[in-house]
Amino acid sequence: MIEIDGISKDYGSATVVDNVSMTVDARSITVIVGTSGSGKTTLLRMINRLVEPTKGVIRIDGENIGAIAPYELRRRIGYAIQGHGLFPHRTVADNIATVPKLLGWPQDRIKVRVEELLNLFQLDPLAFGPRFPHELSGGQSQRVGVARALAAEPNLLLMDEPFGALDPIIRAKAQDDLLAIQKHFGTTIILVTHDMEEAFGLADKIAVMDGGRLLQYATPAEMLANPATDFVASLIGTAERPFRLLSINRVETAVEAGAAEGTAIGADVSQRDALAELLWSGRPALPVTGKDGALIGRVTVEALLKHAARPA
Repeated sequence: MIEIDGISKDYGSATVVDNVSMTVDARSITVIVGTSGSGKTTLLRMINRLVEPTKGVIRIDGENIGAIAPYELRRRIGYAIQGHGLFPHRTVADNIATVPKLLGWPQDRIKVRVEELLNLFQLDPLAFGPRFPHELSGGQSQRVGVARALAAEPNLLLMDEPFGALDPIIRAKAQDDLLAIQKHFGTTIILVTHDMEEAFGLADKIAVMDGGRLLQYATPAEMLANPATDFVASLIGTAERPFRLLSINRVETAVEAGAAEGTAIGADVSQRDALAELLWSGRPALPVTGKDGALIGRVTVEALLKHAARPA
């Protein structure tokens, strides 16, 4: 658990983070959003002490991080940034092994960890381990950057616009990878982005910042139903609200009994994707399958439109 208690950061007479307090639950994904200059990156960097706060306290599992040497703290926290920050003169395997080597892990343990992470990110260790960063695609570099951040088995991963430089197709795959990795390791993730679509697709809770202040900190559903300010509402987008609501819920919550014709949809697909498929196929309903591939019912356009309505 991370407790951010009254944190502020001043640069001369300018306050870039203004008395922010929030608590991040363990094994969750929190996304910090806001326009350029809102203070979101500065807030993130105060968690691993790349930036020192002017006032306030940050605690990780009850421990004041101000009492921990910065280099020790950073070795306990994964950090992934836009552009991935890979060392160009080191191989992929050596990049991933950076922090475990600093921590004095034995070589055989490092080798096992590097291979585990490369396999997890669907990168063959024999093929990709010896490569250098300039030999990787953007999507591969992004995966290696996250693998390096996770190498020392941190409980906390900080990510600053990690997918910003990727094209839309690779970006969507990278986001899916992140959700799978987070579920696999149970890592607590705090991610900064300016992309609301990304925020609603990833977050357990969203923090909206503007002018250094925290305007709202809530679950995606709570924020959609009751934006705290006009700025939050404008950031969400009035026209996009129904579709964002559908995007954060799965088909399994809209399944009803009955049969339907057409290509089946998985119960774990988002309701937004299901509605898109229904509209594109011109059908009022489609069959739904569970994880084992067995039919469990159907989903209808009518039911999804009801789910897109503003929550009570």
